[in-house]
Amino acid sequence: MDRRKFLESSISKTAAVGTAALALTSVAHASNSHSHHGHDHHGHSHGNDNRGKAAAASIKPRIHGDDAKAIAESTEKCISTGKACLAHCAAMLAKGDTSLAECNLAVSNLVAVNEALNSVAHLNSIHLNTMKDFAKACSSICKECYDTCEPHIKHHKECADCAEACLACIKTLKKIS
Repeated sequence: MDRRKFLESSISKTAAVGTAALALTSVAHASNSHSHHGHDHHGHSHGNDNRGKAAAASIKPRIHGDDAKAIAESTEKCISTGKACLAHCAAMLAKGDTSLAECNLAVSNLVAVNEALNSVAHLNSIHLNTMKDFAKACSSICKECYDTCEPHIKHHKECADCAEACLACIKTLKKIS
């Protein structure tokens, strides 16, 4: 695959994953802000005072605070090691070395999905307990990234660090998926 085709493919796939991640983050944030229906707006009652309390009382989160914190921490590690790996891949590509081209694409996807899940975990969103399918997808992308990094871990510290973070994230995500 020549460099131009690789970059075009990488950019379009990364944009698609990023758009999906942004949509998930926006939905989670919007639902958290809507959970405040029925509270007093600057002293004006809208007659909904009990509806918001009843809805909040009916929510039984399956993800505990410690699990949400673990998810946030493991996704943060994937994001930070992934960004370091992306910088390394970019430097290699700039030198004309395409040996990490597949890593670049896998890590781009990794960072995008982990940023979305990390945002939901940090919001302590009520949707975290319904994100099993997304957690499975994120875990699958972590596995794909690990498999792509694995041949390079003895040669590139960035690949080794990213691969280690991927394995830890997969283990953490099994708690909700």
